[in-house]
Amino acid sequence: MKAKLGTLVRLVLTPVLLFLGSALVWTLTILPVNMDPRLAVFPLLAGFLSGLAIFGIRIRFVRLYVLGHELTHYVTAKLFLRRTGGFRIGGNRGSVEVDNPNTWIVLSPYIVPLYTVAWIGLYGLCRMLWVPFPAWAFSTFYAGVGITYAFHVVLTLLALRQGQQDLQLYGTCFSLALIFCGNAALLFLALVVAGQHWGYGFETLWECMVTQWDGLLAAGQWASNAIRERGLTR
Repeated sequence: MKAKLGTLVRLVLTPVLLFLGSALVWTLTILPVNMDPRLAVFPLLAGFLSGLAIFGIRIRFVRLYVLGHELTHYVTAKLFLRRTGGFRIGGNRGSVEVDNPNTWIVLSPYIVPLYTVAWIGLYGLCRMLWVPFPAWAFSTFYAGVGITYAFHVVLTLLALRQGQQDLQLYGTCFSLALIFCGNAALLFLALVVAGQHWGYGFETLWECMVTQWDGLLAAGQWASNAIRERGLTR
């Protein structure tokens, strides 16, 4: 009974997550970027595009990704107060034993870019210790964010393409919807924090959701009318 209820909940949540994720992506294309293009935007884009080319075509650093993947499982499990056991990394595979893992523990490596988070933490530490902070260091930071996030994107897509067992535990459709929405939410929050768009950001998100919902209703009405008219002509 509990398993059937969980399946029903995931079945309902899947379209909700896809709807929210789409609205978040739409919002990301609208929000202004209040950052100096020379110090932030250009290095960020250059780092991200370079990372896509490097990790997507030539160098994969698969073992480094596997280490980060399993570390994210481990850290998330500790945050949820779960007991952990053996932690193994070997070749292109790894594993960490977790008692009673939940959805977030299982899917967290596909949502959280661990090396980007670590890079941001290192940047925060340098800002505290290095005063005044030189302009080239800002550019280096944003380029590093782009490269590390590209690493997360490329290696996550490769892992998903190979059919990870993590996705099958709670259903592939639900897992992919949660990964999509989680990544979009992290990017949205990062842009809101960086640009100080708290009010405007969430207002824009709400407007996108309303417009998206109206569009779905209109599409549903159109489809209903088309089916009805087709039935009447027979």
